Amino acid sequence: MDIANQMSIEVNDIILRIKHIIATVEGETALGRCDRVEREMLDYLLDRQISGSAALVTELIAESKIASPASLHRRIAHLIDLELVAIERDPVDHRRKRLVLTKAAIKAYNKMSDQVNQTVLVPDC
Repeated sequence: MDIANQMSIEVNDIILRIKHIIATVEGETALGRCDRVEREMLDYLLDRQISGSAALVTELIAESKIASPASLHRRIAHLIDLELVAIERDPVDHRRKRLVLTKAAIKAYNKMSDQVNQTVLVPDC
């Protein structure tokens, strides 16, 4: 077997392991009860929090092309019920509401990240 084929097999193996990790963590947490749109919303909020800026509810709805405003409001309510997202008042302008990931959501993402890192950095020999 040539080196390109061997590398392709190894990459595919890592991808399958990562998919398995994601499915396992989702099954063990409330992430598993989110639909595709809610996962996209969570990913958006995660990106915003990593960059150091929480997302305003109005920004998420205005920037989102993934669903209608009414649908997004229902999904935000569902994410709050799942305890993955919380609404906080903006410290600068108390009329504005920010969406932030909860400790449970961050813990689930961290667990997923740690396990993916182990899979990629320490593959089976």
